[in-house]
Amino acid sequence: MEAAPQIPDASLDFVYLDGDHTLRGIMFDLNLYAPKVRPGGMVCGDDYTFGQHETKFDPTMVKPYVDLVSHSHRISFCLIAQALTMHTYFASVWRIKSFINC
Repeated sequence: MEAAPQIPDASLDFVYLDGDHTLRGIMFDLNLYAPKVRPGGMVCGDDYTFGQHETKFDPTMVKPYVDLVSHSHRISFCLIAQALTMHTYFASVWRIKSFINC
């Protein structure tokens, strides 16, 4: 978050988000860093899930928010990889292509 103001908009080819997975967290990260990606670039992240990793954490809201953003802006979305982990939840990697002008 601290670095975002120092990065010019549309100057990056790729951004990978792996931060706060709550709704507030993914909304903040995606809205803050997506404008930094050039047209044709990619915004990626992990934990494309909805629900609870563990009871000590707030629910993961990455999937519903990424789905909403990609659908509402008609942006190409791709689930790259998904694997069942030892914690019995699905860890996954996602990408949104051309996440500019939204």
